[in-house]
Amino acid sequence: MKYQLLSDIGAGYLAEEGTSGERNGYLTMMETKLKQNLAAAKTFASSTGPNADVTVTWNEKRKDFGAKPATVAVGGSATKTVKELAALHTNAQQNTTVGERLNAEVVRMRQWLFRQGATLTPDGSIVWPKSNRVVEYDHDIDRRGLTQLSYNGGRLMLAGKPFDTRAMVTAFNGPGYGIYVMSDEGNIHVSSHAVGNRHHSSLLAGEDVAAAGEMSVTDGRLKYLSNKSGHYTPDVMRLLQALAELDDNGVPLQFQVQLHTAIGKTLYDSVDAFMRANGFDNASFEALRADDMSSSSGYLDLSDSNVYAKVYGGAMDAGGYASPALSTSAYQTPSLTASGYGTPASGFVYTGRR
Repeated sequence: MKYQLLSDIGAGYLAEEGTSGERNGYLTMMETKLKQNLAAAKTFASSTGPNADVTVTWNEKRKDFGAKPATVAVGGSATKTVKELAALHTNAQQNTTVGERLNAEVVRMRQWLFRQGATLTPDGSIVWPKSNRVVEYDHDIDRRGLTQLSYNGGRLMLAGKPFDTRAMVTAFNGPGYGIYVMSDEGNIHVSSHAVGNRHHSSLLAGEDVAAAGEMSVTDGRLKYLSNKSGHYTPDVMRLLQALAELDDNGVPLQFQVQLHTAIGKTLYDSVDAFMRANGFDNASFEALRADDMSSSSGYLDLSDSNVYAKVYGGAMDAGGYASPALSTSAYQTPSLTASGYGTPASGFVYTGRR
């Protein structure tokens, strides 16, 4: 075992394999959102018709949305001043921008549902007989091999090719993201997310994991990493373990990090910002892999000053920042940061190991 801190799945998910789980409720919610966006797009197209200054161009999607072909109609007198013409031009540009945004959101919602395995009608309704799925678990080693990442020159690889999430989806972030889990040996497994079909728990068949969350990857280059997982609810230390493993394999730690806690979420523009904000430094990675670092509860024993010093890169101060009691959602300490985790009074600088 390489990593000592593990998360198990919530009790509510223990019997999910082979069931539809929360699929029907989730897809119905997304179907409602899609139809709301379709209605908004159609309403906007109607409001910018012949009696307005400009109509909206929906390009190749206008047949699906029922929008009208693009036209520009000038109201009022045929004679316009330069100022009036400029105002009309500005208004047309603004209308086009709004229309494009509405169009893009409808396309995004369709992609979101399609990648979740839903079959849709032109009006946005789900064809349920073709959209039903059940939760799958990858018990077989060969199936797990299909989802396990490898590394090449700092890039994430899957099946010998640069890994890419642009064709994937997650329930939380939507199109362009994938889910991941990390085993206690540090193997990272990835998949597109499909509620009621492919969950975090699917990748290692419900086993305990050292990390879990979502990621965005383009041509093998990691752009975003989080600890978002409703099944495992991993804390900040599990996210740190994922970063340590990526660092060990030469992945440049130059991407966004999003930390989810019981009280909310915080997006950091860089790994460096995440490390600084949560009191970690270079030595924190090494501390996670020490055999004597974990307590019987499965958490680092931060009441031990030696353990604390290894994780946070400095000794406990007079305020006693070692955690006397630990919960599954956050480390309870005398001082809490905005993310809900206690950190030392003085900041430690993370300079990067590579």
